[in-house]
Amino acid sequence: MEREMVFDQKFSIVTKDGNEETFNFFMFEDTPIITYKKWEHSFYTNFEAQGWTSKDRPDFANKGLVFIVSENNTMLDWCALYHELGHVKNKHPLGLKGRLGKVTEGIVSPYELEADQYVLKNMGREKTTVWLESLIMYLTDEINKREIYKESGYLQEAGLKGLEMYYVSLKEVQLRINYL
Repeated sequence: MEREMVFDQKFSIVTKDGNEETFNFFMFEDTPIITYKKWEHSFYTNFEAQGWTSKDRPDFANKGLVFIVSENNTMLDWCALYHELGHVKNKHPLGLKGRLGKVTEGIVSPYELEADQYVLKNMGREKTTVWLESLIMYLTDEINKREIYKESGYLQEAGLKGLEMYYVSLKEVQLRINYL
């Protein structure tokens, strides 16, 4: 059984717009792990990519930061953490640019596969597969919801592009399972 993630520390950042925001975090393998609810998925970034500064944690400026969007399932949360930590540990470039471009040809970004291997190494094959299958279920649900809006004529251009991205993301996760 995986231990609970306890986000028992706080730090503040100043955004590029000058706004201050406080995050709850804990340190794991020398990486800040931050709880986050504004996005739908976990991710990693750094201060430079976001244009952030921090008065109380300037030591975070040169670190990869892992943002965890909790699934309220400890095992799934640890898998997401290890995946994002895999990006940090392997010093993968930030951003999605071009990541999904070759999925329709059956090619997955080697960065995603390497991050999945970090999950596999730390969580085992069964849990890694369950985690990836949970991503498939999530993406399928989101696609089904948006298809209903599309059929009703409520999906605008941005929504149609988003729906297309969900389909490509679903294909990517299906391929990632095959690469395990």
